Formats: sequence, structure tokens, C-alpha cells
Amino acid sequence: MYDYTGARTEFRGPTDVAVYLEEIQESLGEFLGEQAGVFHEIISDKVHLDLLVFPPNDIKNNWTLVTSGMSDLPMNAPDNLHPRQDFERAELVFMLPATWFAAGENGMISENQLADPNKYWPIRLMKSLARMPHDYGSWIWSSHTVASQGSPPEPYADNTKMSGVILLRPPSWPEGRDVLRAVDGTKINFFAVVPLHADEMTLKLNKGVKALIIALDSAGVSDVLDAGRPSIVKKKRYLGLF
Repeated sequence: MYDYTGARTEFRGPTDVAVYLEEIQESLGEFLGEQAGVFHEIISDKVHLDLLVFPPNDIKNNWTLVTSGMSDLPMNAPDNLHPRQDFERAELVFMLPATWFAAGENGMISENQLADPNKYWPIRLMKSLARMPHDYGSWIWSSHTVASQGSPPEPYADNTKMSGVILLRPPSWPEGRDVLRAVDGTKINFFAVVPLHADEMTLKLNKGVKALIIALDSAGVSDVLDAGRPSIVKKKRYLGLF
């Protein structure tokens, strides 16, 4: 559940939440433009997830949604990574076309739009993915794929056939902006959530992440959501590789 603030305000709550909110806001604002507001989570478990909203502007003609709070707690990164602490903290990014939401007078997304499942599902997906490593003592990172619930995995909403995601360093962001070194020395990594079709997930499973990324790039798939795009597997005849 979320409430929102149409202005850039400090979250008031326990001292162990929203640890890096202000630093994340400042860093992202330098290249994403002015932030419209924050969806503040009202009910939280383990981590308090705020959602920063950057509307379409002259810099980027799309909505950019970024979690803040996932990085408050470390993930259970593998022991063989060095330095391990640099792989423990992350936030998620979802980029939506300018037409996905209609901006209100203050540039913020109106609450009534979030009642539409076909509009809200990217936010629901971000929240689920951001909680997953903390709920299960696990770790998610760049090139990791996650399928939706169900067997077979179910599409996220009626307006898309996609049922999984891959996490990537945001391809459209300026170089080096996918990492924030906080004042206390903590390294926060940002990963774009890029939805996938089921057979694209299978391509990655059978041929590896490099084959999937090459296929996505060849088909012109960007980090801005195209909910109705066809599968690149069918388009590029990758079924023959299986």
C-alpha cells in the first residue's frame, strides 16, 4: 500500500528505514531531471520500499520509477565475490513510455490510475522483486532472470503476454550512473527490470544470458517497456536453437 507526496520531502519514520533516500534522490535527479514525487509505503515488512517517480521531460521522454529502501538491508551475496559488501545492496528501476500514465498538475501520477491493474503491474512487480532477496535470504543481480508465479508462468496483466524479467544495468543511463557510492561508503547498484516472454526465458536457460542479450539488442528491445512487443524468439527464429 502506498501514499504519495507530490513534493520532495523527507520520510519520517524509524531511523532504520529510508537510509539512502536523500542520496538516491540527489544522484538520480542530476541526470533524470526533476522528481515529481515519492510513493511512500504505508505498510512495510523487513524493508520500507518507497518509489521515486521521475516524469517524462526534455531529458528522458519516459516515466522512470526507482525503488528506495531495498538497499537499506544487505542481500545474501555469494562469499566468492570480492569485496562482498559491494555486491550486497541494490535498487530497481522500471522505465515506462510517456503515455503509460497521465501526469497530474504537479507532474505526479494520480492515485486513480494505480487502481487499473493494466497500469499498476510494473509497480507491483518492482515491489515483489525488491522484497524477494530479503524475504528468502537470497541475492539478485545483473543478468538474473525471474519468472512470474504460476506453472506455466502467468502473464503479468491482460495488456501483456510477458511473464518473466531480466535484470540489467540500465542501458539508457549515462555511464557510471548505475552505481552510487553513498557518503558512508556503501555501494548501491541500480538494475533495470526488463520484462520477457516465456520463450525468451527459455532461450537464456538453454543458450545462456549472452545469447539472450544479443537477441534482445538485435530486435531493438530497450529498457523502456513495450508491453505489447512480440517475442524476439519467434521474430528471430531462435526456436531452432533449442
